[in-house]
Amino acid sequence: MLEKNKIVFVVKGGSENGYGHAYRCKEIIKHLKVIPIIFTKNHEIIEFFDSNIPYIQCFQYKDFHTVSKYIMNNRVCGIIFDCHGPERKEIEILKNIKTVAIECITDACYNCNILIDSQRQPDQISNHLFGLDFVIIRDEFFFIRKKSPIEEIKKIAIICGGSSKAFEIYNDIRESILKYNFDILNPYVFSNYIEYISNADAAITAGGVGMYELAFLGIPFIAFPLVKHQKKNIENFILNGGKCIYMKNNYEIDKYLNILLHQDNYEQFYANQKIIDGKGLERILAALEEFGVI
Repeated sequence: MLEKNKIVFVVKGGSENGYGHAYRCKEIIKHLKVIPIIFTKNHEIIEFFDSNIPYIQCFQYKDFHTVSKYIMNNRVCGIIFDCHGPERKEIEILKNIKTVAIECITDACYNCNILIDSQRQPDQISNHLFGLDFVIIRDEFFFIRKKSPIEEIKKIAIICGGSSKAFEIYNDIRESILKYNFDILNPYVFSNYIEYISNADAAITAGGVGMYELAFLGIPFIAFPLVKHQKKNIENFILNGGKCIYMKNNYEIDKYLNILLHQDNYEQFYANQKIIDGKGLERILAALEEFGVI
């Protein structure tokens, strides 16, 4: 017997690619009226959801056959792909199900009915939701948002994401800036990431989720592409009026850090709060409801 309508998430991420994908899906799931099912290829993502949303059922799969089998045996109304989409051979299985791709980094995303991608330029023609209006900010960040612009940089954070490369890159950047006269915050002495970032006057960050969180908080930052698609993230942010120091070459960190330190003021960085306004999740949930996914 078929169960009541369900929503399926197919989530990427883990120590190799970072946990931004999982955090994004977690925020959506927290606000759903139904409890979804999660499929992932990575056991680390299962552990993430087990510790953050323990009532969620998570399954590990090797190929899409496992997901399709579940869909055929249950009354699934919608499936949400994080960072990817179904291949053409899988479309037939999903023809009666509404499909959504969030933050698209593969061409297969275009096989979905609707795309939600903060990294692309706004599209007024299609049903797709493109642009910075759809950046998802975690609930915890609303409590530490800056009330006024930073006046002086004394403490700096280094944000390299949650991938396996993060520790090595953090140490490389830290060694490069030790000669400067400010406190380089150590993320490993804070109880959590929120406490770490709330103590920062400025940051050097990879161009992923952390960049948008800093913009929302109004904290000045230098952004660099840790992986290929982050180059597009940073360029799109600047194109849409965002203020950051774009470090295109990691070997010239002195150059970019001096640009940051010698700003007349940091009001332009504080103004990023208007561009990343924190209402992205609200807009996404409204669109998914209108589309009939939730």
